[in-house]
Amino acid sequence: AGLDGDDRVAVALRDGVAAALAFLALPLACTFAPLSRSLRASEYAFEFEDLPAAAVLVHDDDGAEVFVAAAREASLPVVVAVVGTHGFFSVEPRGAAAAPRPARGGDAVALVLHTSGSTARPKLVPLSHANLRAGGVAIATALELAPGTTVLNVMPLFHIHGLAANVLAALAAGACCVAAPGFAALGPAGVLDALRGVDGYSAVPTMHAALLEALAGDGTSGRVSYARNCSAALPPAVAARLEAAFGCEAIATYAMTESMPIAANPRGRGRRLDTVGPASGPDVRLLAPHPSRDEVATGEVCVRGACVTAGYERRGDADPNAALFADGYLRTGDRGTFLADGHLVLDGRFKETINRGGEQLSPLAVEHALASHAAVGSVVAFAAPHARLGEAVGVLVALRPGRVASLGDLRRHAARTLRDAHLPAALVVASGAPLGPTGKALRVGLAARLGL
Repeated sequence: AGLDGDDRVAVALRDGVAAALAFLALPLACTFAPLSRSLRASEYAFEFEDLPAAAVLVHDDDGAEVFVAAAREASLPVVVAVVGTHGFFSVEPRGAAAAPRPARGGDAVALVLHTSGSTARPKLVPLSHANLRAGGVAIATALELAPGTTVLNVMPLFHIHGLAANVLAALAAGACCVAAPGFAALGPAGVLDALRGVDGYSAVPTMHAALLEALAGDGTSGRVSYARNCSAALPPAVAARLEAAFGCEAIATYAMTESMPIAANPRGRGRRLDTVGPASGPDVRLLAPHPSRDEVATGEVCVRGACVTAGYERRGDADPNAALFADGYLRTGDRGTFLADGHLVLDGRFKETINRGGEQLSPLAVEHALASHAAVGSVVAFAAPHARLGEAVGVLVALRPGRVASLGDLRRHAARTLRDAHLPAALVVASGAPLGPTGKALRVGLAARLGL
């Protein structure tokens, strides 16, 4: 009671069944705004103001102290989810019974999410019921989900990947989604146990890599039929290891908050490990840089369709859509090329390219080349400062247990498939790269984070 359809409820529930149910239920009455549970008080304050939030929803048994304190500082009503059996929950305070209202749907906004904002103020992305429905159907179709299929979700449910690729796609197909507590809560060994008896899962590359390391000769081939990747590039060598370890199909895909999905490899014989597949869901074109609207062979990936947001929400005088939409096509900021068979190859985001003496280099090409080195567990390529060239290729490598590799070893390995310009000039060996809240490596600004 007391919330209107356009009101936004900021939600910080633990990953699991209750969070999945909240995502499915709340948009019928208001707008769902899920937030990470690990934000600082100042970040919550920004979220509450920018959404803007009308109320917040938390679990009854975990406090979420920083979130609740920030909500009270902002004078927001705190609604408590009292979780019962099987993840079903009621809310307190319940308040007076509201008059029945028609369920929201169609073009009404169901979900709002902020972009990552890694280099600027994050933009607010509204997604309608129609956007989410179209996206869920497209993902389910590409994965060939059906009644009787069981999908495991270990992605955070404050991110579009978990919400759409696992929960919505399963719902669209009449399949089952196991809403697990999350990858970090279970740990790699716990996720491997949870995969027993399910048909597939969708995750980010760092999660796939952690599962492969946990398997380490476990001999558990045939555990799932597919392992879907999204949100960051999956090197073909890692995809091949997934297929060998699980006896499954590794499905490389491409999407973003503003359009889930964009492209996806099909199941079966049409699948390729070196691409993100053909367009899946929206219409996809490659355009020359803004303000040009010319189609080009290699250019910025631009999307238009039922699963694509109608536009970023405007804050203040600046219109974030002016330079990012052209004839209804959203400019993604990603550079890509279509192959003759219709599959899309991504070179990375324009803002992440390495400017080596004026030559623009793709960090993904470097990662894909080095991921096949026997000593490399995971690798992130980034722009490292260079006295003469301005920038050169740097790589942060997590080595596989018991293995060693020098910069020279990695350069020689990469030289088999890459030009000299792409060979790494700096090597940092660490347990892993700094990660964002969804498990994606933080490539932008990585040199500064590493003190280079």
